[in-house]
Amino acid sequence: MVDRGTHSPPSRRLRAGVRALPGVPRPRRRVALYGHDTQGLGHLRRNLALAEVLAGDGRGGAGADVLVLTGAPEAGLFPRPPGVDVVVLPGVRKDADGGYAPRALRSDLADVVGIRSALLTTALTSFAPDLLVVDKAPWGFRGELAGVLPVLRGRGTRAVLGLRDVLDDPASAAAQWAVDGGDEAVRRCYDEVWVYGDAAVHDLPAAAGMAPDVAARCVHVGYLAQGRVPGADAGARPPV
Repeated sequence: MVDRGTHSPPSRRLRAGVRALPGVPRPRRRVALYGHDTQGLGHLRRNLALAEVLAGDGRGGAGADVLVLTGAPEAGLFPRPPGVDVVVLPGVRKDADGGYAPRALRSDLADVVGIRSALLTTALTSFAPDLLVVDKAPWGFRGELAGVLPVLRGRGTRAVLGLRDVLDDPASAAAQWAVDGGDEAVRRCYDEVWVYGDAAVHDLPAAAGMAPDVAARCVHVGYLAQGRVPGADAGARPPV
C-alpha cells in the first residue's frame, strides 16, 4: 500500500500509497480519517496533518477528498484545505479517575456510543472511502467501529491503523493492546499499521507485544512534524 523505502519522507509515502490504491476510477480518491478524540487535541491534530497532505493537489499532495470523523467539537475551528471536511460526533470526555462520560449530552455513555456508532456507519458507508485510517483505537471508542469495519472491508476499502510510536511504558502498552484486541483487529480488518515514528528510536511492535504476523504489517512512516529538513538522510544521524 505504501512505499516502504527506508528514508522516504512521510508525506511522500502517504501520497504514493493513496495514488496506488486499486478500485473504481473516480475524479478524486476518497480517504476517511477517524479519531475518537476523547481527551486533548493530539489525535485531531495528527489527522488534520494527514488530511493536509492527502488532500493537496500537485506534487505536494495526493489529490484526495478527505473526510475527518472526530469526537472533538473544536475540529470546526481549525483551518482546512480544499477537499477536506469534518463530521463531528457527540463528544465524550475523560474523568479525573480515568473513566469516560458524555461531554455534553445528559445520557448514558452506552447511548452516546450507540449514536456515535450509527453516525459513523452512515457516514462511512455513504462516503465509501478508498482508504480508511483509524487513529489508535483498533475497534474505535468502546467498539464503535466494530460493525462498519467488516462492511467496508467487504466493499474493498483499504484500512490502516495509525499509531504514535510511544503509546505508554512497555508493560502498559502491551496490556492495553491486549485489552483492545489489537492483534485480532489487525488480522481481521486492517491491511497495514502505520507507526508515526522511527524504528531506530522506539520499536513499538515489540513494546506493545504484537504477534509476529501483526508486527509484519507495521510500517514506520516517520514523524509527522513541521520544520524538518526535506529529504534529510536518516542514515547520517548519530546512533540512538
